[in-house]
Amino acid sequence: MKALTKTEREGLLAKIDGLSQRIVDLERDERTHREKVELLDEDVANGKAGAKAEAIRLDEKARAVRLEIEACQRAKAAAQQRCKDDQPFRDAEIAAEQKKSREEACRYVYAHARECDEAAQAPASSPTS
Repeated sequence: MKALTKTEREGLLAKIDGLSQRIVDLERDERTHREKVELLDEDVANGKAGAKAEAIRLDEKARAVRLEIEACQRAKAAAQQRCKDDQPFRDAEIAAEQKKSREEACRYVYAHARECDEAAQAPASSPTS
């Protein structure tokens, strides 16, 4: 498996966030449909016209929403697994960036120390009167 690019990684994280939000919204819709079915149960028991058909329609909607929730959860799990699989590559990138940063800092300190040494060893200019 190849490492994700920064753009791919950001896109995958955005996809996970979007799926998480979609799941929350769908769960709310499913809960609403189920609550409406429960409210219709008494009307169905009393034989109110159209109550049973409405309860069946709402139950079918709730089932369809549940299927969509499950599909979103599978897609989210796959995206999360891909991020998890990419983590060793990401860790290596971070380590390389940190090493490069440390090396640059060392070069700067070394160059500054050399300048200080050279300045200290230079003959002091005598003031001319």
